[in-house]
Amino acid sequence: MSDFANYFRSENDWPFVLREHELTAAMAFLDVGTSRQPKILRLFGPSGSGKSFFVRELLTKIAHDKPDAIVLYLDTPPSDLEASQTLEKLGRLLKKESIASRTHPVSISRNMVLRLKQRNVLRSSSFINYLYGVFRDLIGQIPVAGPIVKALLPQNLPMRQETVQGDMALFNCCLDISNNFPVLLALDNIQFLSTSMLEILRNTFAEAGCMFCFVVIERTKQSKAINWHPEISDATYKDIYLEAISEIDTLAIARAVLPGHEDLRELAKSIHRRSEGNLKSIWFQLKFTVERIEKGEQFALQNCTYENIVQSLPALDQFILRTIVILLGGLSIAHLIELFKTSNLGVDPNQISWAINDMMAMGLLVLNSESHDKIKIEHERVASAVTDLTPEDEKMELREQVVKSIVNLLAEKQLADDDVLYDRLIGNTHEQEVRSCPKIQTHIVNFINTKNSLEQFTYLSTLGRDTVCWDIIDILPSSTIAILMNAVQKCSLFHFGLILAERCKKIEAHRSISHLYEAKYLVQLFHYELAQASLQEAKVGPERNLVAFNILINLNRNDEATRIARSTYKKAKKETCSEFEYAILRSSGHLFKKQEAKEVLEVAISGFHKLGSDFGVATTLSNLAIVEMVIPQTTQAERHLDQACTLLQKLMSNEIYQPLVNLSGIAILNRDYSAAERYLHLAKGNAPRSLAMDTLMFEYNEMAVAILAGKASGYDALETCLHIHHRAQKTKDIRFIETLGWFTNMLSCHFGSGQATDYSSEIIEIITDTELAGLELLVSTDRLGPDITVPYILSPHWRY
Repeated sequence: MSDFANYFRSENDWPFVLREHELTAAMAFLDVGTSRQPKILRLFGPSGSGKSFFVRELLTKIAHDKPDAIVLYLDTPPSDLEASQTLEKLGRLLKKESIASRTHPVSISRNMVLRLKQRNVLRSSSFINYLYGVFRDLIGQIPVAGPIVKALLPQNLPMRQETVQGDMALFNCCLDISNNFPVLLALDNIQFLSTSMLEILRNTFAEAGCMFCFVVIERTKQSKAINWHPEISDATYKDIYLEAISEIDTLAIARAVLPGHEDLRELAKSIHRRSEGNLKSIWFQLKFTVERIEKGEQFALQNCTYENIVQSLPALDQFILRTIVILLGGLSIAHLIELFKTSNLGVDPNQISWAINDMMAMGLLVLNSESHDKIKIEHERVASAVTDLTPEDEKMELREQVVKSIVNLLAEKQLADDDVLYDRLIGNTHEQEVRSCPKIQTHIVNFINTKNSLEQFTYLSTLGRDTVCWDIIDILPSSTIAILMNAVQKCSLFHFGLILAERCKKIEAHRSISHLYEAKYLVQLFHYELAQASLQEAKVGPERNLVAFNILINLNRNDEATRIARSTYKKAKKETCSEFEYAILRSSGHLFKKQEAKEVLEVAISGFHKLGSDFGVATTLSNLAIVEMVIPQTTQAERHLDQACTLLQKLMSNEIYQPLVNLSGIAILNRDYSAAERYLHLAKGNAPRSLAMDTLMFEYNEMAVAILAGKASGYDALETCLHIHHRAQKTKDIRFIETLGWFTNMLSCHFGSGQATDYSSEIIEIITDTELAGLELLVSTDRLGPDITVPYILSPHWRY
């Protein structure tokens, strides 16, 4: 093999001859040694302009220059299922030592791998010991023998030194250490990410430290882009746009690969014309040229376009390639072999493997997964060529055949990683096929049930919006509709939830569950009267009772709410209850005196744990910490909030903003106002933008922390309070409104003209009652001159 042919063994061997100026500028911008602040580089360009090649070279050079840095790269697949696993995939990259190369631009040292594992173990072991402590306390409540057995059990559970949290937690540890160590992450092809996933990533990256650098690579179409980036405090930004490869650029590449070739200008001109400025196509044609020169063969350059190469493939190879394009890639070779077996084509499995290997050698397919066994199209230009060359009737026939094969395969065999097959079934099947095939209906329902049992709400929320499920709502079971509506609720997509509920209300079988969830969404949007009206149409039961209870506590009808909570507590101490009854207990801490409130919440935690609900456990731990803060038991409160954050990170839940708000409260109690500001900023970055009351809560709490830190004047605080109090009237959150009114008047007495707003003395008496658990921290300070009590609003979980 000549030196020229060596260039084409892999992308690692390609010479980097273009964009040297842009590369230098990008490296200078991302140099963490120049400043300790996060940096976000956005790389734009049309398909095939060399964005991925550029960023792989960039990451490899940075990793070589800074061996102590963590460098990560992830290419987003064009499938919601795989894309929803982005954070887990990033976590898996951190599990073993890696040296960066263009084909795998990931770098992490052995010491850093051990550091991350150790940090992850510390996070996870504390939660297991907490659950063990709950179990030990419950044992002690058994009559007669219980106290004896409890005394015999060790105080803490012996822990093996291994991580018990998922890969996502490992990535969060990586973000944690980016305050002290450089971390560089590149996320390619973000245009394939769903709106829900972009929101989750935005929230996750809000926790990044001052030495975090993020590279966003986005394909533009007709110069249009989604222009997404995370919102990281104090981050600096830089945009680089890579144009399509020019004819001059093509000549430079040809000179590097074939310096002695005669008439390079004509060759480059011909290649460029056929490539349309696509770098992959240029390399593909150059590879074809070099191979023919090596063999001493005559060749016609016009034959080496993607279209001509695809057309030259044997019939079986073309069929396999078309199938992979329809399935968006991501299937293992084993999956493909099983699919073709099921299609009864009589194809030898060896032929399939040989065909795939041949197409990989030709640059049409690549292997892409941690286990190096999943097939994907090498570039979207290949998929475009295949699509353009396939007649419409053949596309329809092949799609129908693929759907039929997946249905039969899922019915016949239990395959590893069959989630991908279910996802492709939902993505490819049409409404009439589902209606006419009970097997497809069963597969969809079973898959949704499985994802729900794993609490994968983000992915489930996309199924209700963007797939065939929307078209077949009338034939799905009401239990499945409830799962999809619950996922929408968990992801705070309330306005879409109202659209979904309105559609489902027209179907008799779904009318009751639709009214129930409509009421839930309306409560979150502060339309309590409408919620109560909708609730009357829902089926009587524990879940309806929970929504009614939440309306009562939002309207501050505490006497009625307390009667319901106390009755539920008595029942829960004697028997296992439903998750909705435990949710009533979770939301009721502020209705009881401190010690009793703690006992009520501990019963709820135990109940959620018995039901296997990590979400229930996490959100109740956060509420328990609120009670412990006002007891005060701040050490226990901080531990419980850390455990809540860990669980909610594992679940990819944006509800993590609530324990973060409460951790800011812990920092206030410790008089660490810088930490309070940081936690509050992280919480704000994670909170769904659809939550109007929480938006106001953040504005108010930021001002409260500024007062306590001596960064705000009384006059500025009064003006801010008046503005927030006026806007808060729309939320109808009575306790919040009255707290604001009370504090605004307090400020007005010192810095204004006296009475500024009306407020309920009765409600303020409840808020200032030191016997009750409360939902606010009342902090005395003389920062404004006179002694004054500043309320800090804590964030209890009241949702479902």
